[in-house]
Amino acid sequence: MAKVNRGSSGCRVMMAAGKYLSSPAPPASSRTAGPQQRDMLRAPRQHVSDSVGHFSSQNPNTDRHLAASRNLIYRDIKAFLNEVGGDPREARYWLQQFQRASSSQSPAFAVLEVDSSVFERRDMVQRLAFGLSFLQRMDMKPVVVMGWSGSEEDCVVGSQCSKALVERSQQLIEMLHQHSATVLPFFSAQTILLQQGSLAPPVIAVDTELLQWSLDCGTIPIVCPVGRDEQQRSVMMDSILVTAAVSRALQPHKVMFLNKCGGLRCHQNKVPHNSVMFHFLW
Repeated sequence: MAKVNRGSSGCRVMMAAGKYLSSPAPPASSRTAGPQQRDMLRAPRQHVSDSVGHFSSQNPNTDRHLAASRNLIYRDIKAFLNEVGGDPREARYWLQQFQRASSSQSPAFAVLEVDSSVFERRDMVQRLAFGLSFLQRMDMKPVVVMGWSGSEEDCVVGSQCSKALVERSQQLIEMLHQHSATVLPFFSAQTILLQQGSLAPPVIAVDTELLQWSLDCGTIPIVCPVGRDEQQRSVMMDSILVTAAVSRALQPHKVMFLNKCGGLRCHQNKVPHNSVMFHFLW
């Protein structure tokens, strides 16, 4: 049976926060100590403080980094619980289940396709950036594929559409940096994505080495759907097909398609009845 990586900061702080949030407050009598108790505890506490101070003076950068990481994760957990509500113990249980699954079954926890409609409102991008940074700090590694809407059907490399795609990627990356996430952008994923043959829809091959390396380095890959064809020419690809190809290659625990209106939509902005079963089954 797979076990959670208890050495990870995300797991340690999640367990500590869950115990803290799910335990009742101590009674008033236990929070106040009399003079004799304070005298008895003063010497051991001073000894511990001296030891911690000595360690901190030897490793000030490490101490500051660990403290900052703990503060970020506590803030994340508090915001997460405020967002989803419910019992903190239940949230801790499901986070641990997802951590087990992502650590034992797949190099990536989730592959997400982010439609251009998400960027119409700044608050939606902020919430997306927080969610991605939260997953990263919880050791659940996401991969992001940048998408576009049906109105950008004729998008080609070098067009205004492709420039807008890069601008949206930059916007998301800046938001992720504000949430202290580490990111590796692939504005041109020609080393990752290869379009094979002339079938419709085309077959997309994915070289997972760079994606695996970026995940192992602790970064969130941001993949623009710009690959190459068999003649080594740059080509814009359908972001949904790229998401499906990356998901087939990485076998993540979750595959998500984020947009403003819901559903997997074709270029006519309709939800095909058989899109998932026929086009994206693997």
